[in-house]
Amino acid sequence: MNIGLKNLKIRYNTGFTLDIDNLIFPSGVITGILGPNGSGKSTLLKLISGIIDSQAGEITAGGKDIKTLSKAEVARCISYVPPQLDNFPMIRVFNLLEAGRYPYSLGFGILDKKDNEKINEALEICDLTEKKDFFLNQLSSGELQRALIAKAIAQDTGVVLMDEPFSNLDPKFTLKIIEIIESIKMNKTIIIAVHDVNIAHYLCDKLVGLKNGGLYFAFDNSSEFDVEKINSLYEVNFRYTDGNVVLDFK
Repeated sequence: MNIGLKNLKIRYNTGFTLDIDNLIFPSGVITGILGPNGSGKSTLLKLISGIIDSQAGEITAGGKDIKTLSKAEVARCISYVPPQLDNFPMIRVFNLLEAGRYPYSLGFGILDKKDNEKINEALEICDLTEKKDFFLNQLSSGELQRALIAKAIAQDTGVVLMDEPFSNLDPKFTLKIIEIIESIKMNKTIIIAVHDVNIAHYLCDKLVGLKNGGLYFAFDNSSEFDVEKINSLYEVNFRYTDGNVVLDFK
């Protein structure tokens, strides 16, 4: 399910404006969104997910304007993984994943056999089966991040949005989440806001750069990777060595 943006614009009272003329996120592709803090990465994901509304322009999912869809219809095609939870609701991991199935319950919150199968499949993919009865505040940061991703997997959408899924993770959990993302890529549109350029280069098929609320670049990562554009985006110096992108501290 492709995501299309056309003449998209939103302006905050702070003066920040996100303004994108035309951008396509294709299906079956992992797209990494890069950019300095405050460049609009999180705002863009929240616009696509429907959490916030644009003031102008169009966002389409599979050719349909998301503004014409109900909240349940949007939730059946787009899932969103936040960077963290602002608070820890006193619910268990299994209950968190149940929430990912509510868009299919026609508003009654009654889950059937298929819903439970999707939840258990997501728990297994994210290696959380043994943690399903744990409360969220009993999880490590890496386990909690996997639980949030598992909820999106259980939601079974064609589009998965992830906002900084690697934040505050040690290398072991970072590799695990990369493995999970790669395992669900097939036939999905995956869009990830990410700070780590080396992870983005390794994981993503397409890279999009945002700067000052505008589209700075968009290129195929495998055939068109341009470290100079990355350097210009962040105004620092990265070296591209043996397939790795390394920040030059000198």
